[in-house]
Amino acid sequence: MDVIRAIASIGNTSTAPGGTSANRAYPSGKVPDEAGQPLQVFWTTASWAHAILELPVEGPLPVRTVLVPHGRAAHGLRRELLRLGRPEGLAGTRFVTVAGAAAAVLRTAETSFTAGEESMREARLAALFREALPLERFDIAQLRSSRGWEEAFARTLRDLEAQGFGPRDLLVQAGPRERDVATLWAAAERAAGSSVTTPRLLREAASVLTTTPTSWPFEGPTLAVVAGDLTVAERDFLLAVPRVTLGLLAARPRTPEYLARMEALLGAEVADALRNDWPPEHAFGPQESTRTQPQRGIAPSPAPSTTAPESDATPEGAAPEEVQGDLSRLGSRLFEAPVVLADQERSSSAKGDGAVRLELHGCMDEELDAAAAWVSEAARETPLDEIALLVPAIEPWAALLKERLERASWPLEGGVPLYVAGGLPMAQTVFGARMLALVRALQEHLPLARLAELLPTFRLPGRDPLSPSEASEVVAALIEVGGGPEDLSGAMGWVERVGGRGDEARIALLRAARQPLLALANLARLSAEGGPLRQIWPALRTLAQRWLQAPSGEAALDAAHVVLAPQCTDPATGALRGEAALAQVARTLRTCRVPAGRCGDRAVFIGTPRQARGMRFDATRLLGLTDGVVPAPSEVDPVLPGRLTVRNADLSTLHDLDRAVRDTRRTLILSAARRDRKGLERGPSVVLQDVAAALGRPLVLSPPAVGQGAAGPSHASVSGEAATDPGGDALDVARVLALLASDAWDAPISPGAGPLRLPGMSADVPITVPELQELLACPQRFLLIHGLRFSPKRPLPIAHALGPEPHGRLLRRALAAFFAKHGEEFGKRERSLPAWEVLADAAARTVFANSMVPSLRAGAAVREQRDRLRRDARLFVSQDWCGGRPRRFLDVERPFSAVLPAGEVRLHVASVTHRLDEDRDRLLVRMLSTERCCPRSSEGPSPEQDLPVAVAALASGDQAQALGLSPSAATAYAGVQVPSERAYHDDFDELASAARAWLAMLGGLLAARAFPHTPREKDCHRCAFQTACGSRASARAASRLAVGAEPALGAFWALKSARAVGAPGSQGGASLT
Repeated sequence: MDVIRAIASIGNTSTAPGGTSANRAYPSGKVPDEAGQPLQVFWTTASWAHAILELPVEGPLPVRTVLVPHGRAAHGLRRELLRLGRPEGLAGTRFVTVAGAAAAVLRTAETSFTAGEESMREARLAALFREALPLERFDIAQLRSSRGWEEAFARTLRDLEAQGFGPRDLLVQAGPRERDVATLWAAAERAAGSSVTTPRLLREAASVLTTTPTSWPFEGPTLAVVAGDLTVAERDFLLAVPRVTLGLLAARPRTPEYLARMEALLGAEVADALRNDWPPEHAFGPQESTRTQPQRGIAPSPAPSTTAPESDATPEGAAPEEVQGDLSRLGSRLFEAPVVLADQERSSSAKGDGAVRLELHGCMDEELDAAAAWVSEAARETPLDEIALLVPAIEPWAALLKERLERASWPLEGGVPLYVAGGLPMAQTVFGARMLALVRALQEHLPLARLAELLPTFRLPGRDPLSPSEASEVVAALIEVGGGPEDLSGAMGWVERVGGRGDEARIALLRAARQPLLALANLARLSAEGGPLRQIWPALRTLAQRWLQAPSGEAALDAAHVVLAPQCTDPATGALRGEAALAQVARTLRTCRVPAGRCGDRAVFIGTPRQARGMRFDATRLLGLTDGVVPAPSEVDPVLPGRLTVRNADLSTLHDLDRAVRDTRRTLILSAARRDRKGLERGPSVVLQDVAAALGRPLVLSPPAVGQGAAGPSHASVSGEAATDPGGDALDVARVLALLASDAWDAPISPGAGPLRLPGMSADVPITVPELQELLACPQRFLLIHGLRFSPKRPLPIAHALGPEPHGRLLRRALAAFFAKHGEEFGKRERSLPAWEVLADAAARTVFANSMVPSLRAGAAVREQRDRLRRDARLFVSQDWCGGRPRRFLDVERPFSAVLPAGEVRLHVASVTHRLDEDRDRLLVRMLSTERCCPRSSEGPSPEQDLPVAVAALASGDQAQALGLSPSAATAYAGVQVPSERAYHDDFDELASAARAWLAMLGGLLAARAFPHTPREKDCHRCAFQTACGSRASARAASRLAVGAEPALGAFWALKSARAVGAPGSQGGASLT
């Protein structure tokens, strides 16, 4: 564990390959070369560009090299030199990435190597997991079978390698975990051969330069600028470069951990310079200062003056512009210590100039829409390549912003031009999603539901692609003749064997889908037989090129092939077989990026603050500044749990934000959303508070509405928005609320209190079955909602799942669509059960696709709930098929309206019957329930369970008489694993008699205008009015009802007390108190 603690504290003491000491510090602020150039501290990209101009010129023409972290920084520095009015700085200046320079060193030394081992590391580890390695702590079988271990080990090895460690270093005073990591690491390096990762490339190049400095292939002086995320491998390479001038791109907050790390890497003088240096206040904004040139040596920058210095970019004869606005203050104070911010000598901005704006949106969608509208507006005055949208992470922000901007108002076709740094994640493109669905289906051995999903994504020769319903018909046809995922080609005989007039449409569909089906069957057979990756990927690529339809599919397929082609040709990874090969393809598709735009084009920049390092923009918008996202939390390594990631994630995020603020010239917007993409409530990031503190103004953000963040019904609010009857006098709403929380409401409402338009008492306002259930559960709640029109506040939807009610509605619609189309055939028991399951699955997918589900915003949540709906639909159809006999299907989701006797009054009832079937000599009325299954045993009818189906059956009496059938009723439960139905066939008269008694009791309550609170405490579960009624409402109601004289109240008490104490038909004997 000593090694792990050393890594965590950055006090590395090992020796990297090539003899470079891993704890070598930057001595006395001087680079050890003949030039002896001191290290320079930069606070902005403009200072970085000035340092290029300060490099010494030798000879008649300047020749110099600038090492940059990525190509975007090279473009940004070139643009900065032009912006400063110094185009001559581009002459003779060569911009090279650090990794590119290391590769050039090895090529000069004629060392054989292949770069890019990072893209091979996960596949190589997956191949090693299938070998019999002698591991002590990790179970090789678990590593082989569980997902994610390849990514976890690859990330751990990358971090260790970047900090100058090798496999041998982990064997020194190491435990079993470290020895297992060393074993896998050594095996991976042996399998890699000359293929190297970037850290290893840097170490090898440093070793070459240490022994042979003439291997440096570039002439002239070199400028290399590093930041707080500098690794040991990068430092060792840069220190070995001849005639190098090191620069440090400083950032805040300057935490003790950050300063200690810089001291360990670069020396005590560098840490002192960071501790004492201050960013110049007037180096930010529309004008750039050339007087504040980077100073030689490690010394604090000059103290900021009260007026802006002249700029080389200022036109001749123009007065210098003073820059003392919000951007300047924010750039010089953000993340500074409180004692500095409280200094009275520093001016504060109570009003502000509008250059910095903070926004708080209700949800992520609003934040994205606001960003798109802002880009459209800013593009009128600002060049597109001077606009940046900086996000916490590329996924999912980049794809969502691209979608919004493509729909934004823009004069050119295709929307606003964009450049996404690093490219779009392939999984977020249409083609990538379809490729992953194809691979997932192959991994599951082509189940019927997956096959029906895939067919509509294939292009077909001579016709349009199949619709979802047509794809389901094709799969059902294959099943009928014995075909299936194991042998799709055998089912092609269906065309020849099935004849008749009614089959022409199916024959045409199957013929159209024949070729892609055969290609898919061959690929499935290849993977099932354990084909290697070197065969599976070319076959999958050919199938996708020829048959898979998707916009921009070729570019995405080429991007995936660039990564997978070396894996196929490698002897170890190319030998991955069957499921392991498909898993590697899926991993690659999830991590692969598709190019979106080109750096340097006139396009809006989309990327993270880290990806924007070295680039300055006129207008910048920072999105996603919510708690738990920015700053990003540090992750614990699952492979070596005692070690946090070497790069402190939260500090690195703040540093990147700090630089992005100072590299903004005119307009800066920082935005957050109260609710993220999954629907989870989040508060604004502490970064917004730091911004307000730096500006010297209080942070004023509109709080969420009362109850908006509540997750339970106890926080519900009532609006009373319709508490007045359109045709009568207004009710005293305040008095009603006072009565709810007191003991005064113990009698029916007198006619003098005002008119009540109650459901069910007239044909104009019929009562529905759900309203009858509400009245049965708690008459007082029924009065508040349906009589006084109070609106209970609904609880927030679950972020990652649908609640029981919305899921039940979707399931009911899916089953209704299925039976409306196939009910007659299904009732006759035609076809086979697998065919019906496929068609039910297609109906569920169509209903889900056409439904707006606002609470589901994440792709994984959408897939999970769609699969849940499909599973429940297939399960219900299977149980209905196996649990019943052939019946004559009559109708599904039939609305009804009837006048039913209810004691001394008649109730006008309107609702919907789920299904009507003719079952021999009976008219079977069926209602669908997605609630908890309550099958019948020996008890009698239960009003809570049987009222809906009883009312529907009574309302269907006339139809049963017209058909000469006797009525029967059943409640079918959907979404339960055990087939269950609460049926009344031979004993329907018992149910009808009980239902008439229930209706008489409910009609008596409505006629008497008596609405007592329920005496059963469990009826108050999740009630929106619990707070208004009080916790003792059920007990008070029980004591009143027990001595009440009103007949209607007595009947209600008799029913509730019988249900509560375990009388016949009781559901559990719950106590009244």
